[in-house]
This record gives sequence, structure tokens and C-alpha cells, in this order.
Amino acid sequence: LALRQYDDLDFLVHRRDIERAIAALAKRHYIPVLSLSAEERRELIRLGWGCSLQAPDSAYRVELDSGVLPRYQEVDLRDDDIWQDLHPMPFHNATVPSLPPEHLLLLLAVHGCKHTWERLIWVADVSALIHRHPAMDWVALFDAATRAGARRMLLLALRLAVDIHDAGIAPDVWFAVQKEPGLNELAAVALSHLQSGEPAT
Repeated sequence: LALRQYDDLDFLVHRRDIERAIAALAKRHYIPVLSLSAEERRELIRLGWGCSLQAPDSAYRVELDSGVLPRYQEVDLRDDDIWQDLHPMPFHNATVPSLPPEHLLLLLAVHGCKHTWERLIWVADVSALIHRHPAMDWVALFDAATRAGARRMLLLALRLAVDIHDAGIAPDVWFAVQKEPGLNELAAVALSHLQSGEPAT
């Protein structure tokens, strides 16, 4: 966190725990940005949205996400699978559950494509994750991406990470990237817009 500039913090919270998290943050003077009835909030949570909160004396928002993507998205990242495969991660003086690197890389790929890779830092995140986890389970990752309907998104993320940061990926993974039809054109468009500072359309 100390290496990043940010104006919000996103936490993935199970749907059943969202209200408890909101109540806990209220003790720190964080209140929901949107004024919604309890019924409206429950419906948004059911659809995969979360809740954005901010304290009056803080410049930072806390985003409580009840799913990795809203349910209307065509990509199915299988939230239930993610909750069953969390890994412990040290955070300040505590240990918190975190996504395994394979799930996180897929999530970063989908997030980047969702926002048309309009920020260079998102490509850097992909590259840094690959560098930090040389024992990445690529077979499990590609299986998950295929099930989710996000295989091409993953391949594009990997292509951008290699082109921009020379990310080190296994030869067979790079072969899959190179042989994907139309990926060169997609990567060229994304790179062009990254260089111009304009989001791709």
C-alpha cells in the first residue's frame, strides 16, 4: 500500500457480512455515500454490488465489494469458488484472507479489459504479480479463465505485460498468447491509447 497512490480501498466482503462490515466502519465514522433504504441496499448486494463509505474527515473512501463483478456482467468469475480458495496474508499486525495469485491475476485482467486498459498502472500490477509469483499455476489459471469466459481477456493482459514490462511468463503460456487470433490488433489498440492517454473504445 505504501508504494501506491490511491483514493479508495477496496475490500471483498462476503454478501452475508456486508451489513456487519458497514456497522463496524460506522464506529470509525464511515457512512455510506449513497443514502439507500435497507431493502435497496440488500438488492444491490444481491446483484453483486457493494457499498461505498467515507468519513467526514477523510479524503479516502472504503469500498465494500460483495462480488468480484456485478452479476449483469457476462464474465462469470464464480464468487463461491473464490471464497473457498482464500490464502492468509499478513496485513499490518494481523492476518487477513486474500485471493490466491491465480484468482487475482484473472481479476486484474478482467478489470483492465472492463476499463479498456486506460491506466498504465493496471498493466504494471499484472507484471508485478507475475514477477512475485514465479510458481503461478498457469494450468489452473487458464482453466478458471476458460470457465469464466475470460480467456481472451487474460491473454490480452499477458500480452500487454510482456510488451510494456517484459514480464517473464512460461514459453507455453507465451505461445498461447501469440497464437490467439486478433490479439495483436487488440494489443496495438490498447498500447496506442495508453501512449496517448486516451481510453480505448
